[in-house]
Amino acid sequence: MRLNKFFFFLLSCAFAGAMFNQQIYELPVWGMLLDLVVVCVLSLALGLLISLVPYVRVALFPLVSAGGFAAAYFYKTFGVSLSYDSLAWLVEANRFEVNSFLTPSLMGILGAGIVFGFVQAWLSGSFDLKNRRLKFGIFVGVLACTVFVYKGAWIGLKHFKVQKTYEAISLSRIYPFSVPKAARMYLHEANEMQKMLNLPDPATVPCSALPQEDRPIVTFIIGESVQAYHLGINGYPRETTPRLAKEKNLLNFGVCRSFGNTTRVSLVGMLTDATIKKRKPRHGSFIKIYNGLGYRTAFYSKQNKIGRSGQLTDMLISCAQDVQYIHNGGGDFTLLDPLEHAANTVKGGQLILLHMSGSHFSYKKHYGDDFRKFVPDAYENENLAQYHDEVINAYDNTIYKLDSFLVGVMDKLRDKDAVLIYASDHGDSLGKRGVFLHGTSIQKEQYEVPLLIWYSDLYAQKHPEIVAGLRSSLGKSVSHDNLYHTILGLGGIQSQLLDPKLDLTRGKAI
Repeated sequence: MRLNKFFFFLLSCAFAGAMFNQQIYELPVWGMLLDLVVVCVLSLALGLLISLVPYVRVALFPLVSAGGFAAAYFYKTFGVSLSYDSLAWLVEANRFEVNSFLTPSLMGILGAGIVFGFVQAWLSGSFDLKNRRLKFGIFVGVLACTVFVYKGAWIGLKHFKVQKTYEAISLSRIYPFSVPKAARMYLHEANEMQKMLNLPDPATVPCSALPQEDRPIVTFIIGESVQAYHLGINGYPRETTPRLAKEKNLLNFGVCRSFGNTTRVSLVGMLTDATIKKRKPRHGSFIKIYNGLGYRTAFYSKQNKIGRSGQLTDMLISCAQDVQYIHNGGGDFTLLDPLEHAANTVKGGQLILLHMSGSHFSYKKHYGDDFRKFVPDAYENENLAQYHDEVINAYDNTIYKLDSFLVGVMDKLRDKDAVLIYASDHGDSLGKRGVFLHGTSIQKEQYEVPLLIWYSDLYAQKHPEIVAGLRSSLGKSVSHDNLYHTILGLGGIQSQLLDPKLDLTRGKAI
């Protein structure tokens, strides 16, 4: 009986390794079989190690199993593997984001994982051998075999440059071995962010501004999950941006390279002088420069604070004089109310930041019937690949809504000395190569976002040299690197920190 239980325990460990690591099934047959042997051997070793501690295994097996079932679910559903970014999302997700993914199917899968884990814990009791030497010998033998198989496969695959196959058995990708590494990276970034909380104040660097009566309203709109190629004004065959296409004062800079593919990472690049190549900012946010020169500054958001690993981002935003996180329903259009109030009641120059919920998943939850232009748009989270057309329709509806929102902001500013700049934090994958969403793998479309600038007629009259500089920058390659310097330039601010090569108002964008 004990021998039978031990056999089934080993079988359950091998099954767990094969099931939890779905990425190996996308490899060629020979690579899949080799990697399958490796992950099964690793899983056997881990199972035997956990079984050595009777009380711990009762809790650990169900925990690991539930996580493994969830990892397999997310990989099969969204093409998302467990990594540092997905762990950060899990830790920092708000209630709305969690509810977007919490479906009956996922709950059932988590329940099945817990049950499977308890079965494993019961079967592992067969390894409670009275002969400790035999027990130790079996464990050491399995461990030695594991090291031999893993290192042999790793070295051989790397030597023969079979990149995709050996990447699939990297410990950073094999569950549950990937969890400690992802957690370590998450804590490391949080600590790095903590070190940068005391960035030098950019306002202490010599800078100057226009006279009070000539200072404009600068509005910076931070989009969410918008892929550049789904805007009609960027050549997309669908009319997702019909109202923007009619705006005569709109400057479209096309595809902009984003700083990152998650919000908390990209916002650092959007708010500071950090660049894609030099990722650590040297100074704090441009908001402080506006503060120091006497502009009124505000930040209105439809999202939540970023969380522990985003403390730097939260700090960069918090220096605005008026910070509001608006959670009263109504979607992004509720941001128009505080914008209108500020534009009509505050005299002098202003910097207003609007942070949208935009095109965040689940797309169909971000618009109502007024923006349901592309149908059908009903899909199930568990079968996005099967509902590919419906997912695209829903996503395009969020872009159609964005079109109206941006024009709505323009309408509030048309009779003012005002300029608007819009850029999304990152894009979203929509099924290419089987990948959906963002932040968990390096996909080109997740780093390609729109960059738009609009100015009022009065702004053009009062600041013709700035408009001329912007127009001469059209057609140049742009990225989030340009934002810090361009936003200062739009406000007519001169600073020693301002890089003319990155300021689009100078007509010398890189």
